[in-house]
Amino acid sequence: MVGSFEINVIQKNDIPEDIEDIFKRATNLLGVRRELMLYLGKQVVHGINHAYISRNEPSVLNPRPYYELIVININETGKTCIVRRETILESSASPIGGIICSREDEAPIRIIDSIEANKLLKLFKKGMHNVLGLDYEAELYLGNQIVQGCNYYYLTQASNIEAKTKSIKLVVMNLFIDEVKVVEIKDIL
Repeated sequence: MVGSFEINVIQKNDIPEDIEDIFKRATNLLGVRRELMLYLGKQVVHGINHAYISRNEPSVLNPRPYYELIVININETGKTCIVRRETILESSASPIGGIICSREDEAPIRIIDSIEANKLLKLFKKGMHNVLGLDYEAELYLGNQIVQGCNYYYLTQASNIEAKTKSIKLVVMNLFIDEVKVVEIKDIL
């Protein structure tokens, strides 16, 4: 469909080489190391827009990592251009009470088989069981923050089965003692 994003989430280990190459060509910028985490989908508009999630670390002393949505247009001649960059989650300057972004090796909770990843997925399912309207699937674990318990930040794919639509959302959950509740759901794409 022209104009809307066709969401087709692909984890970093399965991204086709041609799609990954578009990301590398457009984001070859000095000063920031970008790790491609997810391919989100495409949009047909003046060529094709491709949406990605990357984990970034500035090339400075004591870098504060952050997760970013990057939309890259590739036109009919093959030229790439970044058309949108949006920070989704950024580590706080002070880790005490601030957000701590996950490491790149702990973020892809769906493709790593570890005790911690399985706990994060279980926590997500427990918190989302009362949320109605859409089906949510955790794609990435972005980070946490200690606030009256602990907030956990997830990037999710939300599906509306009846309307046959998909979207990308940031879901924030709070775990306090043994109670898990959704604090915020924010549209990303």
